Amino acid sequence: MWVCENHRCYVCGLLNQKQITPTQAHHLQGKYRIGAMIRDDSTVLPICFDHHQELTFKKGERKFWEELKVDPFPESKLLRAEYERLK
Repeated sequence: MWVCENHRCYVCGLLNQKQITPTQAHHLQGKYRIGAMIRDDSTVLPICFDHHQELTFKKGERKFWEELKVDPFPESKLLRAEYERLK
């Protein structure tokens, strides 16, 4: 996916950490996800494998972003706009 090839981990950048594991595309699910949702490529963020595992299997979407004190949706919208300009 384009975002993984062209951007480093969003979370590593926020925390000023060195990214160690490869970048993956995380499809944002929203704060109040109930059950399975259809993935929307317009709300994707690049995050490393380690943070993706933490988000998905340890904390969940809401708790992960709340602990970072960040709303990831504005950044995903900026990335989508960048992608659209390059198409």
